[in-house]
Amino acid sequence: MVLLEKAELFERVRLAFQSSGWGLVFDSPVAEHPFRVTVFKESVSHSLIVYIWNLTHGGGEARPADEVRIQLTGVTPPLRIEAARLTLLLGWSEDIGVFAAFDARRHQVFSTHSPSIQIKRGNIEAAVRGGISFYPRGNAEMALALSPDMLPEYVSRQAAFHDYGDIPSEVELLGAAGAGEPVPAEVVAQLPPERRTTVTAVSRLARESTFRVRVLRAYKNSCAACGMQLGLVQAAHIVPVPVPGSSDETSNGLAFCPMHHLGYDAALLAVHPSYAVLVSRARLATLESNNLAGGVERFSAVAQTILLPDALSDRPRPEYLQRAMEIRGFEA
Repeated sequence: MVLLEKAELFERVRLAFQSSGWGLVFDSPVAEHPFRVTVFKESVSHSLIVYIWNLTHGGGEARPADEVRIQLTGVTPPLRIEAARLTLLLGWSEDIGVFAAFDARRHQVFSTHSPSIQIKRGNIEAAVRGGISFYPRGNAEMALALSPDMLPEYVSRQAAFHDYGDIPSEVELLGAAGAGEPVPAEVVAQLPPERRTTVTAVSRLARESTFRVRVLRAYKNSCAACGMQLGLVQAAHIVPVPVPGSSDETSNGLAFCPMHHLGYDAALLAVHPSYAVLVSRARLATLESNNLAGGVERFSAVAQTILLPDALSDRPRPEYLQRAMEIRGFEA
C-alpha cells in the first residue's frame, strides 16, 4: 500500500481540478494542513478547506477485510467549518486512484483515541471505473467514493450528496445512477423534487465520467495528436453529444490536449478515417488574412497519424471520424 505525504496528497486534489479545467489558488501557506484554497472555472468559484489523509485498512484483524478508513491524525477537534467556505473531508487511495469523501459536518467533533472514518473497499473499487459510488454509513450519513474527475462536481453538490442517506430504496436508486446504470424515468419522477434533481444529475455525470475515464485510459492520458500529457489531456467526443448518432462508446472518443481539442472542435484539425492527422490549410489561410495565425507552427506540430489505443475495440470507428469531418465542415 502506497502512502503519500500531505503535500503529495494535496497534489492529487490539485490534479483532479486541473484535469477538469479548473484553476486553483492557495489562500493560506502552501504547506499548512488543512489546505485553504479557492478553485474556479469561468464565473464559478468555491472557497475550500481541504482535509485529506491516506485511505488505509489498518486496525488489524479486528477490522473487516473489506473496509478502508481515514484516520484524523495531526489535527485537533473540532474540524474547521466556516460559513464562507466548504469543508472537504477526504481520503485518497494511491493504489486505486480514487477519493473517498465524508461529511465534515457529522465529524466536526471526534475522539482523538479512535479518530477513524470507514468506507467499504468495494465502493472505492467501483469508482475507479468512473462516476460515484455511495455508501450509507448509518444515521442518514452518506459517504462517497469518487473518481478524480468527479471531485469538482462533488464540491458543487456536496450537501445534496451527503444528505441523501435515509431511505433505502432511494439510496439504491442513487447508487444505480452513480454506477451509470439505466434509471427508470417513471421511478425518478416519483421522487421529491430535490432528490429527483440529484439522481438525474448523478446519472448524467456518471455517464460523462465513465466516458472520460475510458478514453483517457485508452490513450494513456496522452494527446492523440501531439503526445502531450502533463495532466492536461481531455476526452473529446468525435461525433458531438447533441448530434444524432453520437454515443459514449470509447470508439467515439479521442484524447486531446486543450489546444488540439479546441482546434478539433473549430475544424482547424481533423482525424481522417485512415487515422491521419490533418491540419486545415484553408482555415489557417483565413486566420492569416485576419492576422490571427500566430502560433501556427506549434499548433501544426502533430504526428502523421494519431496515437492509437492498444485495444482494437477502443480505436475510433472510421465512420465516426468521417461524420465528424462532415458536421464540423472541415476543409483541407
